[in-house]
Amino acid sequence: MDIFALLNEIQAIARTGLHFTAGSYDRERYERLLELVAQSYDDLLDLPDSTKTRFAKEMGYITP
Repeated sequence: MDIFALLNEIQAIARTGLHFTAGSYDRERYERLLELVAQSYDDLLDLPDSTKTRFAKEMGYITP
């Protein structure tokens, strides 16, 4: 399995979850998933800080 495809899918699920959730518990879990994805990208690619900041803020295309 392609690790980047997996990370992109996890990121998409987390962003969609953050957009549609009303519960604080679920929000914490989705935010944690995004942190793990960002850390994994950083570990794999050694990204500069500016890219990590942009990556953390990007919301992408949210669908139900």
